Amino acid sequence: MEANRFVEGTGTYFVITGNKYFNITLKSSKTVHVFLESAPRMVSFIIESNNSVNSTLLTLSGFEPNVAYYRYQDGYLMENFTADSTGQYPYTQDIFQGHHVVIQEEISTLYISSDYTFTGDINETIVVTADNIVIDGTYIIEYYSVDIAGNEETVKSATAILVSFKVNSYLTDSDFNPITYFDVVFAKDKSGGYKLVATNPGQFYYLIEVINNWPIIIDSLIINASIPGDFVLKGAVPIHVYLDDVDITDLCTIDGTMIIVTNVPSRSVVYATIHLDYGLKGTVYASLDDFEMKGYICSVIVSGFSGSPSMSGEGLIGIYSSSATLIACKKKTTAIAGFVADVNGNPIVGITVRLFDSNGNLVTETVTDENGFYYFVDIEAGDYTVKVTYNGQTYTQETTVAENELAQVDFKIE
Repeated sequence: MEANRFVEGTGTYFVITGNKYFNITLKSSKTVHVFLESAPRMVSFIIESNNSVNSTLLTLSGFEPNVAYYRYQDGYLMENFTADSTGQYPYTQDIFQGHHVVIQEEISTLYISSDYTFTGDINETIVVTADNIVIDGTYIIEYYSVDIAGNEETVKSATAILVSFKVNSYLTDSDFNPITYFDVVFAKDKSGGYKLVATNPGQFYYLIEVINNWPIIIDSLIINASIPGDFVLKGAVPIHVYLDDVDITDLCTIDGTMIIVTNVPSRSVVYATIHLDYGLKGTVYASLDDFEMKGYICSVIVSGFSGSPSMSGEGLIGIYSSSATLIACKKKTTAIAGFVADVNGNPIVGITVRLFDSNGNLVTETVTDENGFYYFVDIEAGDYTVKVTYNGQTYTQETTVAENELAQVDFKIE
């Protein structure tokens, strides 16, 4: 796929040519859906999740040879690198959830994780890495604009109000009660195997909440959800969108699980509900042991822009994400299971999880999968200790599991 400023599509090869910024080529070892853009002094692309694979090898070409660059993902600095002598840069990109990647020549991020007072002009991108941090005020932003042909125009400036919003997401039952696991129910099949016939609860919803509590009208709010491949959208209209409890579904643009909401008022709340069904219903297994406990992650990336604030100036809005986990478990299973993630909610893959009995004896151990999920099944009811060691530090949690019940033990580690 080829274009002179940006390109969007599904495939393994994407090219931007005839551009005065970067003539960039992106090659992927796996089929991906990408929106790739060449902009002044940077390359930007959005890569969607792919439920069939965990990662892909990306090779970007067209950089200045032997020049240093910085790669950001979802607002976080991931690494600095030097393009090789041919202007190439290969790296492995995770795609179990969608990401926004920006590559630029200069580092330009200021991370804020506690109280912070600005004493002078701010020339960096600002990333907030903690909850309940408020950054308000009016700023002068300098930027490079481009004309319709993609040619860079002169440096311009605008007065901007820096704003943010909050994003939460949950998996719920049909009454919108939050859930973290569900039972799968089997029946004897005429072939002699076991057919997955139902789940408890029988219906699932992925509920996304976007809170705009600033005095800024959001012109365009983009909600991009990623649903695991074992789930399917349910019903003729599986997605509904509400603005302060008023159904505005018919006013939104919905494409798959991407939702675009326009003219979101200040100090308002947008809810999106995605109705899901378990796609493995009807599957026949030769033995009940053939069904393994599964851990799933639903995730969402929310971004937006405002150019019509209810106060003077322009409003800028960043990119925010949220996720929720769900465990599929056979009914009447005595088990311990959970997810291991970092403080930002990113799954930690391939880490060893150990299970100890009440006397401190090692019972068994396992490693986390691509979702950071682990499980111990067919264990005796009783008291246990679960341990995870990461970067030399051991994290410990104690739990009690009852007969025919699931005890969920999640880890958030640094």
